[in-house]
Amino acid sequence: MDYSQLFADFSSAYFFSACLQANASIIALIGVFWIFRIQSINSNIDSIKIALSMERGITSDLKLEPDIITIFELKDTDERKNYIEKQVENESAKSLLKSWLEKDVNKTDIMNSIKTPIIIIAIGLVIDAVCLVFSNFIHSLCIMVELSIISVALLYQILIIFKVVKNVIDTFKVGDKTNKKKPNESASHLTPNK
Repeated sequence: MDYSQLFADFSSAYFFSACLQANASIIALIGVFWIFRIQSINSNIDSIKIALSMERGITSDLKLEPDIITIFELKDTDERKNYIEKQVENESAKSLLKSWLEKDVNKTDIMNSIKTPIIIIAIGLVIDAVCLVFSNFIHSLCIMVELSIISVALLYQILIIFKVVKNVIDTFKVGDKTNKKKPNESASHLTPNK
């Protein structure tokens, strides 16, 4: 069978150009998604800070440090856990600080989960760019070599898509862990302890 007419002269150039555009689109879409998730968590943390400030103003008999927010922000995760357990006596403030800590851990998890897909997509971009530059040379080779290179690139594109989709699903799961708290826990700062 004659495979010489299987691909037109510019087929591989079109293919690798489309792959580059697809990877750039994937980076843009997941970038928007991840930025939205991180901003959402930051917004929740800001709400907790406001609630802590209100808590300090509502209940003057409570022993809350005036700069509890600043103190908490300057500590790392382990120090924050110790601070909550050993130095905060107010249960309402304790639950707010635990929620803040949990959201910070989730934000860190999301930031760490970004790395692998971005590296995989970057490798795909480099491969596609190199193949696009050499597409005329690839086309001048045996048709089976061209078909093999395009097939490997296509399989890699599929891997990229699966990895990104898995990462986005995992990121949703991180957010779901924090949203499945007790319903009254988020409103505990509104009623002062007596």
